Amino acid sequence: MARFSKNIIASNNWKDIKAYCEIHQIEYLSTMDFIYEAYQSKILSLAECDLMIYNLITAKQPAKLPCKNLEEYCKMNGLTL
Repeated sequence: MARFSKNIIASNNWKDIKAYCEIHQIEYLSTMDFIYEAYQSKILSLAECDLMIYNLITAKQPAKLPCKNLEEYCKMNGLTL
């Protein structure tokens, strides 16, 4: 659906969507992208973002996130806090 409607795909399972999205020029966002946007929009503080990341990583069914905190994510992606 996103391919034909020019919508964005939000997923933390990039293994399954990345190649498809790149081939069809579909924008895709991850959980970390959303957390960063919440910080930039002042919806969440840095401490709240880091707590959310920690909770996701240490959950009963842990999320596989690329970073342990928002600062690490920003450094990895050339973003500013």
